[in-house]
Amino acid sequence: MLLLDEPTANLDPASTLRVEAVISEYRKTHQAAVIWVSHDPAQIARVSNRHLLVSGSELREQDVEHGA
Repeated sequence: MLLLDEPTANLDPASTLRVEAVISEYRKTHQAAVIWVSHDPAQIARVSNRHLLVSGSELREQDVEHGA
């Protein structure tokens, strides 16, 4: 399992895509669960199949808008 808190927050766009690819490959190779914290809606669309939103004291699932 990987728990990632904004792992690409301070990277340029090209480096962000490379890190996303490395994490994706790791996840597939090791069948790892990944919890990825991000404030970037475009990144959420690229890397997730579930999107959980923390709002106040609630945790709720939102639709993932792939291709955003």
